Amino acid sequence: MSHQQIHKETIHVSPAGNDAAPGSAARPLATLNAVLARCRQPGGARTIILHEGVYPLAAPLQLDARDSGLTLAAAPGESPVLYGGRVLTGWTREADGRFWSAPAAGTETGAWDFRQLYVNGEARPRARLPESGLWRHDSVFDQPWLATSGGGFQPPLSPERRSTLVYGSEQLSPGFSLKNAEFVIYHSWDESQTRAVAHESERRVLTLDPPCGYPPGAFGIRDYCVYNLREGLTRPGQWYLDRDRGRVVYWPLPGETPADCRIEASVALTLLAVTGTAEAPVGGITLRGLGFDLTGVRLAAPGWGAGVFEGAVELSHVRSSRLDGLRITRPGG
Repeated sequence: MSHQQIHKETIHVSPAGNDAAPGSAARPLATLNAVLARCRQPGGARTIILHEGVYPLAAPLQLDARDSGLTLAAAPGESPVLYGGRVLTGWTREADGRFWSAPAAGTETGAWDFRQLYVNGEARPRARLPESGLWRHDSVFDQPWLATSGGGFQPPLSPERRSTLVYGSEQLSPGFSLKNAEFVIYHSWDESQTRAVAHESERRVLTLDPPCGYPPGAFGIRDYCVYNLREGLTRPGQWYLDRDRGRVVYWPLPGETPADCRIEASVALTLLAVTGTAEAPVGGITLRGLGFDLTGVRLAAPGWGAGVFEGAVELSHVRSSRLDGLRITRPGG
């Protein structure tokens, strides 16, 4: 049997491999996208064996109808992990002596954004105002809700009606960072997560984007809080992303030195997406024994059931497929 015939149905990948290798167990490929491209060639393998190690992914591995019948499986006795995070390095002490910061290149332009930070595997809370409980804003919206089946608000609301918040006196400083602040505005059965894109400090009026799911103050509920402002760092263990400077700022716990810690932030929202269509569904996919670790979440109003958020593993228009022994840790969505 020829070398090519031996590996026609199975191809191996390992973080210690080489994408120019033939893909045998002894000489595996290195990256998942390279092995997937090999499988899509005429007569390509239908089984991908993932060997021990971490496979960093900034964007999801995408499977579609071309990949029907494909198996992605861990090698026997091994625990490969598809990883959607990044380790932050270059920590230095800030001038005030309490906080440390590290570069987070791309966050100042929006090319990278994240809302989770892990220190030695443990999630750390973001800076928050107020420190506990909730603030009460001054927005009022008295239009009655006619129930979902009754048409909601009538007439339907423009985005502008869902994009204005009047915050309470002495709650926010006049010069707070619009780029950093993230608002959680509570409604009757869910909440909106948004940013302010304009601030009239004399009137205490914020213009929000994305618009809230419901107008602030609807249903008689006027609760909200603010995340990710430096002013919200009130105790050790907290952090915030300083998008103005492109740095992440952390207040270490007693005994911690950030430069000696493994500090991670999410990069990817989804690690593996199997996406078909009604006309061309994906069939016969098998995922077996794989780990998926550390994904992020985007800023959006969750809505009912939080269905707008991406999962670490996403499947759409998939049939006759099997998910077996998957391990999903630290997902954001």
